[in-house]
Amino acid sequence: MGEKKKIKGIKDSTGSGQNAMITAGDAGPIKAGVAAVPDITFDQPGYKALCFNVDDVINTDSIVIPGTTTAVVVTARRIQRGTVTTVNGTNDGGTIAENKTAKSITFSQFYCKEMGIITGAEVKYDLVYDFKTNGEVGVNIEILP
Repeated sequence: MGEKKKIKGIKDSTGSGQNAMITAGDAGPIKAGVAAVPDITFDQPGYKALCFNVDDVINTDSIVIPGTTTAVVVTARRIQRGTVTTVNGTNDGGTIAENKTAKSITFSQFYCKEMGIITGAEVKYDLVYDFKTNGEVGVNIEILP
């Protein structure tokens, strides 16, 4: 099961957008009597394509390197939720108002009508970088119960 973390820093030493050292820590306020979890730093290939930004909340999965007590992050994924604000007339996309920021995100998803994706639907989605448009796009839309 993954751990929820908040991105605190991104260090791309080449400026390429391909690989970066990501520092992440507690995703929310620390509760009284609960020890703070130390920040983690991990190498993330394709961080720009994954649309990772400082202050984003992500789920991470870690493994312990055999023969050591060192844990390393092996997967990281943004947590994206929002409300569908439009579905286009071609039934293959529309816009989502991101819950965290109310930012309008374009999404691409075939068979919206058949999937039950309608205006007002609460959804979760993956956000990826579209290098053609130099912008973010939502994909893999799932309706929340």
